[in-house]
Amino acid sequence: MTVVSHQDHTPKLAPEIGRMGEFTPMGRIDVGAMPPEDSSMRARLNDDAEAIQDDHGDEGDDDEKAVQSLDELLDRIDDLAEDQSHVSIGDVMDSLGSKSFGPLLLVPGLLLIPPGPADIPGVPILLAIFIIIISAQLLMNRDHFWIPDWLENRNVESDGVSKAVGWLRKPAHFMDRCSRPRLELLVTRGGQYATAVICILISLTTPILSLIPMSSSLAGAAFAAFGLALLSRDGVIALVAFAFSIATVGVIGFNAMG
Repeated sequence: MTVVSHQDHTPKLAPEIGRMGEFTPMGRIDVGAMPPEDSSMRARLNDDAEAIQDDHGDEGDDDEKAVQSLDELLDRIDDLAEDQSHVSIGDVMDSLGSKSFGPLLLVPGLLLIPPGPADIPGVPILLAIFIIIISAQLLMNRDHFWIPDWLENRNVESDGVSKAVGWLRKPAHFMDRCSRPRLELLVTRGGQYATAVICILISLTTPILSLIPMSSSLAGAAFAAFGLALLSRDGVIALVAFAFSIATVGVIGFNAMG
């Protein structure tokens, strides 16, 4: 008897590639493995993603620092004065954040109103330089405000700062109760530009104001009112700030004529 062997003439298919790390007839296949070039590209993409995340994290930190009221602003300054013997301009910027024009304008204005820091020789001029630099950067549409190191490191004694904060507590409570969003057209982008220009003009008169009794307090009231108007988006307070600005110019003119 002849035995006939039936051979399988069905065409053989190539073995399938297995899943990641699976042994197949072709050997171990690791789908996750990448050529060196692709690996370096993946590393660069990961670095870019981390950088973007860090940027968003910084923005989140600035958002957390955003001051919501005049009372909160005074609390932060008072905390700085309690923790150290001197308070520098850089310390204040770190505490309030470097993105909000209103709070950064409020602080020098508040320091110029009461007796104390404003009576220290040279302090009004330093605060005026700070306001000019910040206002100019607002006109340049900068996202973060910057000041030079020599100005950032300028400081005043904490005792004087604490006294000024205590003197301002009651007016701050009153202003927080009165301020609310209204006439917001005056505190939008165009209003901010007008505020920046006026603040620069008033700051340029600081050497003259230092020679006129109580005039620095009037200028400080204008700065503080502008800052509070921007902080609370209150156009009525912006109008009050414009009135203080006109009064400051009037005082200078009156003394010049006299």
